[in-house]
Amino acid sequence: SEDAEYLRVLLIEEPEAHLHPQLQVRLLKYLEETATNSRVQVIVTTHSPVLASSVSLKSIIHLSSPEDVGPCAVSIRNCGLPDKSEAFLSRWLDVTKSTLLFAKGIILVEGIAEAMLLPELAKTALQKYNSNSQDKLPDTLEDCGVSVINMNGIYFKHFMHLFCNLDNADRENLPVRCAGITDQDPPKDSKPTPSNKVPGTNSALELVDKTNKSEWVRLYVNDLKTFEYDLAFEGDNIQVLAKVLADNWPTDGEVKKEIQKLADKDWKTVAESEKADAAFMLLSRIEDSSNMGKGQFAQLLAEEIKQGAELAVPKYIYNAVVWACGGEPND
Repeated sequence: SEDAEYLRVLLIEEPEAHLHPQLQVRLLKYLEETATNSRVQVIVTTHSPVLASSVSLKSIIHLSSPEDVGPCAVSIRNCGLPDKSEAFLSRWLDVTKSTLLFAKGIILVEGIAEAMLLPELAKTALQKYNSNSQDKLPDTLEDCGVSVINMNGIYFKHFMHLFCNLDNADRENLPVRCAGITDQDPPKDSKPTPSNKVPGTNSALELVDKTNKSEWVRLYVNDLKTFEYDLAFEGDNIQVLAKVLADNWPTDGEVKKEIQKLADKDWKTVAESEKADAAFMLLSRIEDSSNMGKGQFAQLLAEEIKQGAELAVPKYIYNAVVWACGGEPND
């Protein structure tokens, strides 16, 4: 009859082709209005983070084909995101962070320093893993299809709800390996060492047990203090860090001379207390945004590594890289 209702569906494959980002968003808004006003169901397939960041999370169906699992289609609506997490992710999943929806593996980091340095540190970690394992992994995060997502804070709980059930409820998860790296964050004036650790106050620490029992998520915590502090404590890394800092310190004077002394010293067999003092001093200078700042230092250090400088990789970073890339870190 004339009143009969028929299912009307519009299927569009990759509408982002040949469209610049602003036009992609305009097209998507037009399709949403058309679907609402004309009672048409519109189904769009896309590889565009621009489109993924421009629609409601609840309208996204994540398609993947994990090894040993096979083709999967998971509606984010069924992941049981708490209201606060859904609101947070809806605001924060911009074009950059939305790449997590297209990645084969994910590493969540707290800040710009980790985001800049992880790709270079990962090359060393993957080389070490491949030299000790029969199951080889690709040589870089890019070749592994792994995205590093800078959360700009300790927001693991919101992101990890997509990949594991933090409240022990029976809900669907995105079948993608997700690793987080976070700091102990003890008191700012502390100088922890491997034999004299200081308890951390990071709120994310309470997630470790839950996430590490899940199928797809791991949260790795450093041993001592912060990313730069722990990086300095590893092997002879102080020498490299101090060299980069001294070479790029904007003023000549006592501070630069003090940093240069650290760069000229062999740190392989130094006492823990002396290493702690040096790591603490380097951290304070790196954090001095009037002269350096974490972001600028990370960029300079990443370039130094790219040019051939060797850094020892802390265990927690090694574990996160191997896990996200599909290996077993034996942690």
